[in-house]
Amino acid sequence: MGKLSEYAIPTEVVDVPGKDGAPVFSFTVRGISFADVSALIRRHGQALNSVYATAMDSEDGISPEIVSRALMEIAPQAATEIIGLATGEDNIAQASKNAARLPLIVQFDALHKIAVLTFHSEAELKKAVEAATSGMGLLMSLVTNLMQPKV
Repeated sequence: MGKLSEYAIPTEVVDVPGKDGAPVFSFTVRGISFADVSALIRRHGQALNSVYATAMDSEDGISPEIVSRALMEIAPQAATEIIGLATGEDNIAQASKNAARLPLIVQFDALHKIAVLTFHSEAELKKAVEAATSGMGLLMSLVTNLMQPKV
């Protein structure tokens, strides 16, 4: 059995093509962690709930492609923040800002690779999305109750 400190987190390379289609820049992404998801829910909870509803209503079932597409359509700021977080860079805000300016196809490729690195199967993806949104619902309920005036 190995030590966690020796574990190399899997990554995927995302290429940014130039005019001729050949890569002019590349960056790596990793799967997102619980801490990443928690931060995303705090900042983009309602939009991510809409992404979940859209993905769950898909006739094709839930998949990394469906979730990536829903993220880009419904929650573009969350999508670019996911890319920024998954780069592992120290300056997440700048990485997210730069991710927002990437070509659409590059953003989609990055989100797909992040989803595959985060969830190894569609069943894992569905389970994680359900857990995150139910946790978000509980958090929203708690916040609403705390914000109500005491009589």
